[in-house]
Amino acid sequence: MERYSEIENVIPSQEHYGIMRTREEDFVDGKFDYIASAEVSSLDKISVGMVGAEIPEATYAAFTHKGKLDSHRILNEYIYGKCFGTPSMNLSD
Repeated sequence: MERYSEIENVIPSQEHYGIMRTREEDFVDGKFDYIASAEVSSLDKISVGMVGAEIPEATYAAFTHKGKLDSHRILNEYIYGKCFGTPSMNLSD
């Protein structure tokens, strides 16, 4: 993450998160918002140009991407083509 050093209250970890959000009407077209993220202890100070969000406790699908970010498209195609296309893995509101 290019601006990682600017994140206030970051909890040191080897893990970073990519949060992908989409509205149902955009899902068909494959449009989504991607937010590179790190866990923090507080949302009190958020650097200019960044956003803070609380992620509610729930069951989430988690995927690990290994490699360069320019190959992330392959993972997205797998997630939205194979995983979320099955009856056992439905999208939630």
